[in-house]
Amino acid sequence: MTTLTLSDLNVSYINDWQLTALPVLTDNYIWLLTKMSSSDKETIIVDPGVSEPVINYLNHHQLTPTAIILTHHHYDHTDGVEALVEHYKGLLVYGPEETRHKGANQIIKDQDQITLLGKPCNIIETPGHTLGHVCYYFGEILFTGDTLFSAGCGRLFEGSYQQMFDSLNKLMEFPASTLVCPAHEYTLSNLKFAASIFKHNQEIKSHIQLIESRYHSKQPSVPSSIEIEQRINPYLLCKYIDLNEIPVKTYNYFDTLQRFSELRKLKDNF
Repeated sequence: MTTLTLSDLNVSYINDWQLTALPVLTDNYIWLLTKMSSSDKETIIVDPGVSEPVINYLNHHQLTPTAIILTHHHYDHTDGVEALVEHYKGLLVYGPEETRHKGANQIIKDQDQITLLGKPCNIIETPGHTLGHVCYYFGEILFTGDTLFSAGCGRLFEGSYQQMFDSLNKLMEFPASTLVCPAHEYTLSNLKFAASIFKHNQEIKSHIQLIESRYHSKQPSVPSSIEIEQRINPYLLCKYIDLNEIPVKTYNYFDTLQRFSELRKLKDNF
């Protein structure tokens, strides 16, 4: 497991937007989206599992938080909310119903559209990891929480395989160039699992080399993109699985959902 430090910050620029991956805890990312043209550099905080590193970063770079957005209720995505709201009075906290008890004061639901930093943001319900999990789509940028990882997907703590399967397919409807911003740094482990199943997939092998190079340079592997995930994510390649690689006695060879389910079970014990 890779432990990241504050020196490993990943900052990307998309037109007028600054996208920052702030590594915290063991493998979490708190994403910050900043409108650079605003006079006080207004910023959205995504899934703050802690508060102190966020406050330090915002202060150091003179950024002004205007809202927090939450994808789901797990502690490593929400434990920083209370302190941030206390520190920045009047901070709006958006989240699904399941995050109300974690500090969300603006409850959102599937197909809602909210405006943040003057930019429309669409809410996509993506149950599977939890029943109420949502993702946030800002046009060029998709915050996927624990639904879609680079080369992976979240464990099923509350939802069903069908729900997660449907959620992933829903996210694949966005443009190929969309940046994918997951909440954890699991990419290399996910790719090694993918390579164990898709033994002859050169895209996966090449991506392992790329990510190992980034890790060597202490750089995060994300953001990814929809296009990249469609090429290297095993859960999006289910129909191409060599069935000899999945040790299941009874198998419907044409059932992509069953292939997905067995693949997710194998990853749980990888």
